[in-house]
Amino acid sequence: MNRGYHHTLRRYARLLSLQLRTSFTLAVQYRFDFFIEGVLALLWLGITLVPLMVVFARRATVAGWSYPEFLVSTARFDPWRILDLFGSIAIVVYALRRLHHIPSALETLAGGALFSVAILLIYSLWILVVSLSFRVVKVDNLSYLFMSIFDAGRWPIHVFKGALRVLFTVVFPLALMTTYPAQALLGHLSLAHALLAGAGGLLFAGCARWIWQRSLHAYTSASS
Repeated sequence: MNRGYHHTLRRYARLLSLQLRTSFTLAVQYRFDFFIEGVLALLWLGITLVPLMVVFARRATVAGWSYPEFLVSTARFDPWRILDLFGSIAIVVYALRRLHHIPSALETLAGGALFSVAILLIYSLWILVVSLSFRVVKVDNLSYLFMSIFDAGRWPIHVFKGALRVLFTVVFPLALMTTYPAQALLGHLSLAHALLAGAGGLLFAGCARWIWQRSLHAYTSASS
């Protein structure tokens, strides 16, 4: 059982390595496009910060979050945009310096673990979108809807009240992808909430995998 599990992990690791090498090779084939994409990545990073700068120019906090605490949070994940990654890391480091806060080993571990759960949730959401493609012809509108909802990730979950907070915590787990990793890194998240967030993320991913397998099975049966 364990041998088969480790074999599967190694297989996926090799596939991921192959995808990374292939994607990098394709990106650098057109160097000018690669440069333009990098400039655009920095531009979008700046555009993302503008609303925060406008809001905090007039007030010190929003829903209990200060400007540097907002910068620690995450809003979007795109594994192929290296400049976005480095830019985000630089913003987080700058924000932590503004807060005079050095995360402890436990806070760093908790933040990293919840960040991994956030990546898993992003993957799971797109798995759900792809699963719908077996039943509907076009899913472009749904993908655009998801990207629009992701824009709300620049704000902590405490900004939303009532039904919206429930929606972005339980139905569409935006809080698990953005607010909770930031709170863990800042030391504002209790162990109970961290464990519940991690368990909720894994449960959501399990449901997405089950839906994908059901959709794939139904598609295979229909075409046989």
